[in-house]
Amino acid sequence: MKWLKSFLFLPLIVLSQTDLSLAKEQQAIKQAETEVSRSKHTEAEISQSKQKAIIPQIGTEKELEEKPKDMKHLIGPAWQYYEQGNYKQAAEIFTTLSSFPETELDAKYGLAMCYIKLKESKKAIPLLKSLVKARFDLKNTLPAILTLLVEEKEYKKAETYLVMLEEKERQKWEEIIKTKLLFSEFDEFKKTGNAEKIVELTEANNELLKKCLSPDLFYEAAGAVLKDNKEYAIGVYKNLLQSCRDKKDLRLGVLYSLKSILPSSDMISLLSNEESRKLDSDYKDKINELKISVLMDKLTSLPPDSPELEDTVREILILKPEEEGARTMLAWWYYNKGEYEKAYQEFYYLYQRSPETKDYIYGLVNTLIKLKRFDEALELASKNKKHDERLAVIEAELRLSILRERFAVLPPDSKEIEKTANEILALKPDDEGTMVMLAWWYYNKGEYEKAYQEFYYLYQRSPETKDYIYGLVNALIKLNKTDEALELARKNKEYDERLTSVETDIRLSILGSKLTALPPDSPELENTIREILALKPDDEGTMVMLAWWYFNTERYDKAYESFDKLHKTYPDDEDYVYGLANTLLKLRKTNEALDLAGKYRTHEKIASLERGIRLQVLWDKVSKADPQSLELEGFAREMLSINPDEEGIRDILAWWYYSNEHYEKAYEEFNILYNRSPDTKGYAYGLVGSLIKLGRLDEALEIAAKNKEYDERLEPIETDIYLDKADAAYRDKIYHDAEIYYGKVLAKTPGDEYIKARLELSRYKQTTFGRAMSSIEGIPGFTWGSIEHDLKGVTGTAASFSVNQGIDWVRFPGDIIFNTFAEYRYATRTLERLYFDESGQVLGFEFKRLPFGLGTEYAWEKYIEQKKTNIAKRAYLAWYQDWYKYMRRRGDENWLSKIDAFSGEAYSRITHDLDNLTGTGIWGYINQGIDWFTLPGEITFNTYAEYRFSFRTKGNLWYNSHTPVLGMNFQKLPFRFGMEYSWRNYTERNVTDIGWIAYLRWYYNWDLKPEE
Repeated sequence: MKWLKSFLFLPLIVLSQTDLSLAKEQQAIKQAETEVSRSKHTEAEISQSKQKAIIPQIGTEKELEEKPKDMKHLIGPAWQYYEQGNYKQAAEIFTTLSSFPETELDAKYGLAMCYIKLKESKKAIPLLKSLVKARFDLKNTLPAILTLLVEEKEYKKAETYLVMLEEKERQKWEEIIKTKLLFSEFDEFKKTGNAEKIVELTEANNELLKKCLSPDLFYEAAGAVLKDNKEYAIGVYKNLLQSCRDKKDLRLGVLYSLKSILPSSDMISLLSNEESRKLDSDYKDKINELKISVLMDKLTSLPPDSPELEDTVREILILKPEEEGARTMLAWWYYNKGEYEKAYQEFYYLYQRSPETKDYIYGLVNTLIKLKRFDEALELASKNKKHDERLAVIEAELRLSILRERFAVLPPDSKEIEKTANEILALKPDDEGTMVMLAWWYYNKGEYEKAYQEFYYLYQRSPETKDYIYGLVNALIKLNKTDEALELARKNKEYDERLTSVETDIRLSILGSKLTALPPDSPELENTIREILALKPDDEGTMVMLAWWYFNTERYDKAYESFDKLHKTYPDDEDYVYGLANTLLKLRKTNEALDLAGKYRTHEKIASLERGIRLQVLWDKVSKADPQSLELEGFAREMLSINPDEEGIRDILAWWYYSNEHYEKAYEEFNILYNRSPDTKGYAYGLVGSLIKLGRLDEALEIAAKNKEYDERLEPIETDIYLDKADAAYRDKIYHDAEIYYGKVLAKTPGDEYIKARLELSRYKQTTFGRAMSSIEGIPGFTWGSIEHDLKGVTGTAASFSVNQGIDWVRFPGDIIFNTFAEYRYATRTLERLYFDESGQVLGFEFKRLPFGLGTEYAWEKYIEQKKTNIAKRAYLAWYQDWYKYMRRRGDENWLSKIDAFSGEAYSRITHDLDNLTGTGIWGYINQGIDWFTLPGEITFNTYAEYRFSFRTKGNLWYNSHTPVLGMNFQKLPFRFGMEYSWRNYTERNVTDIGWIAYLRWYYNWDLKPEE
């Protein structure tokens, strides 16, 4: 809104000669009043309203009246001492002034304030009591005496003053007094250790807790009853967290108190909620320290093989990456779990941080061995064996151990087994364990001739060793040397009971060979298996084969019977649990399958199956859930905790966050997806959208430009980002950048006239004239006029107008505008023209900040009929406020709904004559009107009631007055045509002037700064 110049054309009133009649004086004053029409909808009307009254001016020195001096002029200096902090000097003056009737109350108030500053409450209270009793300035005296009485713990006396307060203020003081009394009671109960009374006290005042009033009391109360009533104390602590959202120190104290009470999981949940709030860095660091402490407590309580251990350590390391104790536990946890690569990464990190720590070196060496990085392990062990005797042993046996470790972890079908075994035997030729493993490797690989040779060598070295005989017999069977196998078995069965069934085994071998040769879907397969089971009913391998054959041929009922029997026989065998769980899934017994897998999840294979089942169950829930449902996030998060690589569900979660305006979380999910699969069409699109919502336009632009060839949706987004950056640059007056970005947009949308215009405007802003226009806020101006006719015929018809042109130079912080202006004013009428007809020029400056204007003007005022010119210098402070309430409602029978609106306004202006001819004055008005109806052509009929006032310190005989007014008009901006009836009461002269006037008024304003 453009603030109007506070000095519009205001015709001057010149006091009449002493021989003028009273009637003529009243008529002259009445005709000197000019008013600007009121406003409802536009800035023009608001500005017009500020010009609504006339400031009478002094014509001659002879007409000035001086007010007799009194003691009131000493009040100001006393307060100056007070403001300077010289309370004793101020008190002396106030004491003296309190003895004069005209300054008694003001002086007592000042004296009371001085005593308060001097910490002499006992002296201040009687003074304030007398002022309250005299109802002096209750807005300030009541709070002052209440504050002192509460400080003195005179609560009962304080309560006697509450009835004098307004409702809202009384409630505030009632709560203050109640809080002080509550502290007193609490202190008594705390001293006696009466927990029950403390609980009763806090329960009775629960409303204070809900409003976070006296939170320290409730915090102490929770601590006081913690030993006797733990649950109640926890409830109070949690209520404090709920109510006192902004008291950081209190919240931190509560959280630390809860840490010693609540389980780790509950504390972590509380701290996560706290982290989700907007926190400053210092407070966030303290919350992180507390969370680390809780997580470390949780970590020490977990068993070594707990699946929670990894997540817990990861949480600690996110908060404090340098936490070595937690990282060491995580490294050994990975090692014992067989995740050697992860164990290596953790041990290596620790070793890099502390290369002389023995345990880190030891763990790293062992992990390198597990990862088959034998050379590195050997080098590290040799380098550090002086510091750790364990490494000296490792160095001595490492080569052989490395080979054995390698040999033990090689897959059964690995080609490296034979080579590794031979290397071991080259180092230790009599290593029978390796020879046995090699023999069985040959056997399991189907190289029965080589297996036979190894078993035969072992048998020759130790002919009584049962395992060697057993292996040799089996190798002979596989080579179809049945007779030799049978002879050897019979010869040695007394040493090995396994060989007593060799005949059966041979037959089984034959059937086994047949079984191997049969295709998986052969109808003979079942009969062959049953023959084998007839010979050996408890043959586990055959039973397994039969069960899987049933499964693969979709005979799930029989597969279930077989796997169920195997599981009951061998309850700890993970393969049978795996087969049984899969069969239950095929039979659609999902819950039974999940329960079974859950019991055996310590086996990785079963744990993987359980995760698969849970994923399937959750997928079903996700597919049935409402896309906007809050449950969907929980389902998705649970699925990602099971399988973080599940891109489909992460994509659903990302879009769920986006659609629910959680853009930071949406960005995190899309960023993960995009980094994994940058070429996937939807991921870049979602990431760009999230970055835009977060205001990170440069990042969004980079990704959109990089991926637009894969996703056509990114092309218009790239254009929109350029447009946003162009608009932002233009708004920030960086016109060179705006030109570049608008150019990029125009290159993509060459037919867009708006963009062309913005581009040209950016170029224009870089010209000399454009920069000049941009450097100022505006070039506002206005013209105001009034034609009035006195229906009593005393002053005839009057016309007046003014033209103003200003410049808004600069806008300061706080939306304060500095303006200078020049103005021409003119006024004339047909009768009584001597003191009315005038023309003049004005120069001035002003600081504007709605609703206020503070400024100074210099005016050359030419009185036409008197042929003289007066130069006036004035300072002023003006303010304005209006209101408008639309009332018309269709179908409503209430009469208020039949009118258009209630409209009103209030304006006031304080002026000071710098030449001190008229002193300091104030004038203004308050208006309330009704817009009854609107005619065609937007012409509004309005009636109004108004109260005007004007007072000043000098020359006030014809100036000081108050005026009720009733009027009506037809409004069609910028014009108002109407009539009004007024009662002007001159307070200094005890005279009232009553009469009608008809008027036509107008107001129009402009801003010459070019539109953008």
